[in-house]
Amino acid sequence: MDQPAECNELGQFHWHFGAWQAARHEFEQLLRWGQLKNSQPLCEAAWNNLAVVFREIGDAAQASICQQQAWKAAFGTTDTADLSPESLSCHMTNRANDAILAGEFRLAERLLWSALDCDRLSQNLVDEAADWGSLGIVASLTGDFDSAGVRFERAYHIHAQLGDDIGMGCDLRHLAELAMARGDFDEARRFVNRALVHFRRSGCRRLVRRANRTKLEIAARHRLAAFDPSRN
Repeated sequence: MDQPAECNELGQFHWHFGAWQAARHEFEQLLRWGQLKNSQPLCEAAWNNLAVVFREIGDAAQASICQQQAWKAAFGTTDTADLSPESLSCHMTNRANDAILAGEFRLAERLLWSALDCDRLSQNLVDEAADWGSLGIVASLTGDFDSAGVRFERAYHIHAQLGDDIGMGCDLRHLAELAMARGDFDEARRFVNRALVHFRRSGCRRLVRRANRTKLEIAARHRLAAFDPSRN
């Protein structure tokens, strides 16, 4: 069995390229290490990562179970007041993701604002950008497109400050989907084309394919809109 750091790094590598089953295997090894060593930080990290993997493969129920285990590993014997802002933010963000999958958008928003406060306190720009992106997703799912646009733009500006091509690409793809939902297909195409530049630069083919699917969807919806009498 690989060492814990190797398991985590390999899991993150597979995660980056969308190889979810391979990532799951590495994080399960990391969990076994944590249980063998009776290490709370290793178990917490493993359960958190497994929760993300299960969300990505569409198993919301298992993701929620893993997240509860991560919460138990972190807080089972510790007063939450003694935990770092980083640890609190991580758990609140992941619980918010479970709430989004369950359609509990108000709960998700409350958790994400709390996570954002923690990330600002610890000056963690990476997680702050992720919080803004998630808040944008919640706003878009509830039909508040104006707030969603503002939040995605805030995420984009932080990712630009960090030089994060994947982050910038994801924010631009979200803005493209938002423009498409509003029926502004020219703006949607501009956003998705900019997203593709960042994804190609990052070398992440999975995200390139996803952006290309968004581009095809924009074209298809634009064609359908041409036959909508209310738009003529």
